[in-house]
Amino acid sequence: MATIRYLRGDATQPQATGPRIIAHLCNDQGGWGQGFVAAL
Repeated sequence: MATIRYLRGDATQPQATGPRIIAHLCNDQGGWGQGFVAAL
């Protein structure tokens, strides 16, 4: 099994090639359209 590799940067400017997973935590307020999700 591969190890987890943590990268810092801008999720809209990927540093890697091929399929990747962007893990993102969010609250239960239901307020989409601000912060991280707006950038995507």
